[in-house]
Amino acid sequence: EARWDGAVQRLERVESESKLLRLDWDGTIEELTQLAGSVEKGRRRAAASLSAAERKERDQAPDEAPQSPQEIRNQIRRGMTRMGGR
Repeated sequence: EARWDGAVQRLERVESESKLLRLDWDGTIEELTQLAGSVEKGRRRAAASLSAAERKERDQAPDEAPQSPQEIRNQIRRGMTRMGGR
């Protein structure tokens, strides 16, 4: 009977520790979720700043009239790439 009591006590301790671990993991997962949100927010800000800088650069660049149909096509492709169309 002493063996059973010892086994029951160990089992209760394991259950108690597993509950504590679950609580720790829940907290860790919540912190990681918040961190991921912050990282995504920063990424969006950086992308918006880069887009604004690219627009400003494009607006300040002198407009040159393309000479050939191939140059026209290349200019259109560059514009679409900048807009994310490609």
